[in-house]
Amino acid sequence: MGKFIDISGQRFGMLTVTKRVENDQRNNVMWQCSCDCGGSKITRGTHLRHGYTKSCGCMKSEWISQAQTKHGLSDVNHPEYKRYELERRLPRRYGITADDYYQMLDEQSNKCAICEVKFDDDVKPHVDHCHNTGNVRGLLCRACNTAIGMFRDDTDALKSAIKYLEKQ
Repeated sequence: MGKFIDISGQRFGMLTVTKRVENDQRNNVMWQCSCDCGGSKITRGTHLRHGYTKSCGCMKSEWISQAQTKHGLSDVNHPEYKRYELERRLPRRYGITADDYYQMLDEQSNKCAICEVKFDDDVKPHVDHCHNTGNVRGLLCRACNTAIGMFRDDTDALKSAIKYLEKQ
């Protein structure tokens, strides 16, 4: 069994340890703490010393918000956030940069390369690529990208589908 460490009066984050209280069911040493916000909390001494408990819970929503914020941008609709996500995702997934992506958008006049629907808030561009080579072919709407994927990039199957549709 470890040696008892008296942490009365010490500060951990926003908490100040006020007194030792009865051990918990697992015989962990428990401490009552007062928080800077005026609240109080009873917690394990190890949680205080290792930094797991830093407040009475009053800061939890702020810490969650900070954890979900990337580079100071928590609004996923913010243009800078979208660019950050593209810069992070595109090279990993498709081997292209955000600049390559925006250049394709410009070359395609901000439209799907197949059905030519205009991209906007409701119709978002999807990067189409060959699953065998990994080469990026262009930007498609979700429906066209899904359709090509369902045909597994098989041009013969697509030709058969066209013939079938033309018969009807």
